[in-house]
Amino acid sequence: MLDPQRHRRVTVTQTSLLADLAESVADVMEIRLSALTVLPVERTSRAAESGRRDTAERLHERRSQAAQASGARERPQWCQLGGATDCSRPAEMKVADSCGDSAWGCWQHAEDALINVPSVFLAVDDHMSLTAYRSRPRPPF
Repeated sequence: MLDPQRHRRVTVTQTSLLADLAESVADVMEIRLSALTVLPVERTSRAAESGRRDTAERLHERRSQAAQASGARERPQWCQLGGATDCSRPAEMKVADSCGDSAWGCWQHAEDALINVPSVFLAVDDHMSLTAYRSRPRPPF
């Protein structure tokens, strides 16, 4: 039989302290569970960002190589847009199309191509011209 004299009663203060301790333990467990849930998502996000960064770096490298290769080609002396009959005028303007093809032409033939072929636009030797334009300083308004 148990000795009734040896059993103590739990005080209100002790009960309050135990309740506070239980609440603290529950909070820590919730934080841990949240971390375990978020961690895989964060790892996946970082891996995807790293993949995007690697792809962007490879694309930049390929563009730089293409620009160097393009720069190595010299501007032709004569118009390339004369058609079946060669044009003996000097090549002054470069035009390109949305497929990536380009040619040098005299003013007359380049203008004719710009007017008559919907996908043709003016091109320049500097492959970074549009990038430079987009990143130019904005005027204050």
